Amino acid sequence: MAIFPTTVPSYKQDRLATDAPRLDYDVTLDKPGQYRVDVALLPTHALSGGELRFAVGLDGGAPQIVSMAVKDGGTEWAQGVLNAKRIASTILTIDKPGKRVLHIYAVDAGVVLDRISITPN
Repeated sequence: MAIFPTTVPSYKQDRLATDAPRLDYDVTLDKPGQYRVDVALLPTHALSGGELRFAVGLDGGAPQIVSMAVKDGGTEWAQGVLNAKRIASTILTIDKPGKRVLHIYAVDAGVVLDRISITPN
């Protein structure tokens, strides 16, 4: 997922659920508890500020912003380029098992999502 054109302004947190583009994924979670959501991002440059930001939400819950500092030229950046990915993570708390909908919201242009994995924490 990426936003085009890349000149679009960032989406404000209070408007994410209503205005931001999003991807929806049906997921089945086996038990209640905490789950780690790892999102592999392509190692791009932040176009707005020094962070790559997107948001995640579950079902109708409020989106929570996930941000990753870019740190151009640093060791983490170099390793991300060599691996062709950087991992941004967050924790979601699940109150009931079963089929759910994971929402990934665009916040800033320049963020390119590649893969998503969800694991019990």
